[in-house]
Amino acid sequence: MKDKDAYYFPHDSNARNDYKILRLRAKFGWEGYGVYFATIEVLREQTNFKLGKDSVEALATALGMDFINIQVIVNLLVELELLKREDGGGLYSESLITRLQHYKDQKEFYREMGRKGAKAKREKKLNPLKPPVSSKVNKIKENKTKIDNNYFEDVFLLYLPEFVNKLSLETWKEWIDYKRGTKKKITKLTAEKQLKFLLKQADPVECINQTIRNGWIGLFEVKDATNKQIGASPDELARIATDYAIKQK
Repeated sequence: MKDKDAYYFPHDSNARNDYKILRLRAKFGWEGYGVYFATIEVLREQTNFKLGKDSVEALATALGMDFINIQVIVNLLVELELLKREDGGGLYSESLITRLQHYKDQKEFYREMGRKGAKAKREKKLNPLKPPVSSKVNKIKENKTKIDNNYFEDVFLLYLPEFVNKLSLETWKEWIDYKRGTKKKITKLTAEKQLKFLLKQADPVECINQTIRNGWIGLFEVKDATNKQIGASPDELARIATDYAIKQK
């Protein structure tokens, strides 16, 4: 049984619309198109993907066509650089050789991956209690971190319209990174509650910076230089109003 790869070559589905092919078709019609790809097939069958010095005669024989007709079409193919002609008269396709080399490289890559996979399976059977490879563990951790990062960014974007000109995604990500470095790491539920808390703050950026500056674990209302909360509480407002009313008497 012959190796099917000995006859395979990549072929673009829209090749008929390529500028060079359109020029070929304009002069020789579909006959020129057919001769070109038949030539590529013949080149593919050669050991080095090239035809020797009697290339036109070989093509005429292989395709069962008149030598003169083949020669005229081949000359145009060379002119359009769809084929290359060597000094001795040989023919080859630069595109075919490049594509086949890429195809062979890919096949070898997947073969190597298959060999490594088979080897890993054999080792697993021989050592069923062998702990998982650290690289795989690290990969799992990396993927989990990536998923978490996406979540914390996505949940912020849900509140973005309400944070316009008040809190940026960059500052929020700084907060997430800071929390990850503390003993009490941030969870998805905590993140949403903290976003709602920040929405109520007059200056959510300073609220975050205040916590990072002081090495706190959680978020708190912004405090002024005297360590008092900015803004009066309801009780303080009531007391101020009472004092003001007494002074007016």
